[in-house]
Amino acid sequence: MNRKTPKSWHWLFGLAVAAVLSVAPGPGAVAADNAFEAVFVDAGGLETAVSHVVFYWEEQLSETQLALHELTYIPAKRGTVPIQIQFEKIKQVEFKHAASRDEPMLSVTLKNGKSGDFSLQIAGSFKGRTDFGEMIAGPAHLRKILFK
Repeated sequence: MNRKTPKSWHWLFGLAVAAVLSVAPGPGAVAADNAFEAVFVDAGGLETAVSHVVFYWEEQLSETQLALHELTYIPAKRGTVPIQIQFEKIKQVEFKHAASRDEPMLSVTLKNGKSGDFSLQIAGSFKGRTDFGEMIAGPAHLRKILFK
């Protein structure tokens, strides 16, 4: 007795595999094991403990479609060259506000002690969870981020 599986099952299995692969996180995407914690210091000096920190930005795909991006790195530029500064390497980020610039400069200090000045490659915000709810803070509202 040779039993064949119906072709509809092959199609259904292929659809299930495609659905699983489409929700897999890409590079820099937030994974459960990469829950970064930090202290946000706002422009007024108020410190807030934040968990699940990400760099957040929205991309307008069309008039009705918006893509939300949550990254575990800072998309920065050193001069004119793009660079991705991974959260896992960062000790602190200081925001240098100047009247002549719309976006502040970032002074990034790594855990190994090295530091450098950067600008943001993408206009975005830093987002995370606090005891009181979700917090989204743009660079203009921040003085410093201290990663744990």
